[in-house]
Amino acid sequence: MPALTPNIENRVRKLAKPSNATQSLQPLLEAVSNAMFGIEDRYAEKIAKGRIDITVSKLSDPGDIEILIADDGIGLDADRYAAFCTIDTDFKKTRAARASAVCSGSMRLTTYRSTAPTF
Repeated sequence: MPALTPNIENRVRKLAKPSNATQSLQPLLEAVSNAMFGIEDRYAEKIAKGRIDITVSKLSDPGDIEILIADDGIGLDADRYAAFCTIDTDFKKTRAARASAVCSGSMRLTTYRSTAPTF
């Protein structure tokens, strides 16, 4: 099979921006889901010890709202960082099947497209 060269900028440009408020929340839900996976990895059966903080600021300017999600999960070790840097990763494939969700790493492209200025 020939090697394919990715063009991330073009791929992001082709993604549709969210057309309604519900679609705009998808990156937030993905970030919370990632936090939950990190907490599960750190605490296992004692998952209730985990913590996720969501801070929303700059509400007075809809074009400049900031949302910060912080957790006390396992963090990014070398394997998780490598998966984070891979667009179509299988790192969370077994978990995605359990959660009936697709966690391929492509959501970060949608998140970027949702929040980035046109380029």
